[in-house]
Amino acid sequence: MKPPDEEITTAPDRAQGLEERLAAADLRMLSVEARHRSLIENLPDVIWTADARGRAVYISPRIEQVFGFTPADVYEHGEALWLGRIHPDHVQYVWEAYRGLFAEPRRLFDVVYLYQHKDGRWVWIHDRALTTWERDGVAYTDGTLSDITAMKSLSEELRQSQKLEAVGRLAAGIAHDFNNLLTAILGYSELVLDDIDGGTPSRRHVEEIQKAAERAAALTRELLAFSRKQILQLSVLDLPALVAEMSGMLQRVLGDGIELRVTNPGWGARVRADKSRLEQVILNLVVNAKDAMPLGGRMSLSFQRVDASGDRPQELGPGAQLLMSVSDSGAGMDEATRARIFEPFFTTKEIGKGTGLGLATAYGVIKQCGGHITVWSAPGQGTRFDVYLPLAEEQAQTGAAAQE
Repeated sequence: MKPPDEEITTAPDRAQGLEERLAAADLRMLSVEARHRSLIENLPDVIWTADARGRAVYISPRIEQVFGFTPADVYEHGEALWLGRIHPDHVQYVWEAYRGLFAEPRRLFDVVYLYQHKDGRWVWIHDRALTTWERDGVAYTDGTLSDITAMKSLSEELRQSQKLEAVGRLAAGIAHDFNNLLTAILGYSELVLDDIDGGTPSRRHVEEIQKAAERAAALTRELLAFSRKQILQLSVLDLPALVAEMSGMLQRVLGDGIELRVTNPGWGARVRADKSRLEQVILNLVVNAKDAMPLGGRMSLSFQRVDASGDRPQELGPGAQLLMSVSDSGAGMDEATRARIFEPFFTTKEIGKGTGLGLATAYGVIKQCGGHITVWSAPGQGTRFDVYLPLAEEQAQTGAAAQE
């Protein structure tokens, strides 16, 4: 007999309970799948699945934000959209690495290459896949695509900065040793001239030796400026006012065929720098622009304030900066030239037309004043030098805060 309070469970009741549990399990699976899909679609990287031919069978929607193409574009054009837009210098090694992923067990596909965005620009890609798997006799692999263009740019800027630092230390050592030799040459030249009567051939020879030594001493000073070993006479300067004072002389340097535009910011943009060296920096940038415009053109100097939270180079110190932009409409530079533009003795001019120390000196002076200088240029699109200098009032406020 059944106990009085025991409930009888029939077969239909058990079936209904099983259906409820299965439905709950399905809901949980759908919830997990939805979370996984949301995770994949919101990752900063592009997630992909492709076969051995490189044809994508899945691509996450992130592809449109990173490379401009929609998933539908990828599915429609297949491997042609991938391989066809890889830079010609990189496509062979990328394809060989991808084929190797399917040819050898546990071989990784981990490559970095240039890829052409839908808007035409080139971006750096880090493409990775770990393992392969099969379904219905077809091999597939899963991977990720990352846009590392910004990281590459920062890495190159750091490498170039470290390179210039190393060159600067070498230049400083050479300049100091050479300066000691020049001191002796100039000193003995003076002694010899004191013992030689004027007008004699030998005196003219010694004077030429002295002039050559003085020119060499000037080069030594340029090297010391680049390596930031030269003592500067710092004072507070209104930089736009200084440029305005120089504008007449700068226009004469540029000549009649080049239009000079100086935009005054309308506020006191005061920086702490060596006046004569800063004038030399401005003159070097103007002369460099003139050489890039042999047939004439336009040149402009403009100023703006760059706050600590604004878009600016990582090399800058704390506080607001004054940005002086020096632009020209000249021939521009390719990437290889631009990468070496601040190196001492690097020049694109003919032999005897320049020492290649002008921009190297500008780099050293600006660095020694606590600032930074960058260059943007492209063939046929002109050049722009951006000179950053700490604002004098910001330096004073930073120093006062540090003493409190």
